Amino acid sequence: MKYLLIITCFLFVTLAHGQIGYKQLLLSGGLSLSNSKLLTVQYEGAGVHKIHAGVLLQTIWYSNDENAHYSLKSNTIYGAAGLYLKGDMHTSKNFSATWHLGGACGTNTHEVIIYPFGGLDQGWYICPKTQLFVSENVIYVVISSIMNTWKPYIGAGLKFSL
Repeated sequence: MKYLLIITCFLFVTLAHGQIGYKQLLLSGGLSLSNSKLLTVQYEGAGVHKIHAGVLLQTIWYSNDENAHYSLKSNTIYGAAGLYLKGDMHTSKNFSATWHLGGACGTNTHEVIIYPFGGLDQGWYICPKTQLFVSENVIYVVISSIMNTWKPYIGAGLKFSL
């Protein structure tokens, strides 16, 4: 497991070092069906063959309330960091559709969470260097004491070209 993690990190660093073309900063927020809210800051750069690499910082507000599907209060706040790969499915003059796969780990100062994630993004250009995007994601929390380990969520945000 340790060597698999080292090889994965090496591949991400290699992709990040060889990035060409654009770089983007993404800011987004999202809601999950399982009582969590997410705020995400991402940085990504273009790689070769339309495969892009990125890093993310994510804050997850989670509520253990069994009686409510959506709750404004949160019992636990997790901070996480992760890496991901993103690929183009379709691009046109004003629209883009992409997929992404990655993993992240974080903590709330009492426990560590580890989660792989994947999903789809759709983006619309609203200015020459700004996109409005909608993202559908699934997170599976591998190590945690929270009730719902599957976390499908939808998010929206802005992409800024740097």
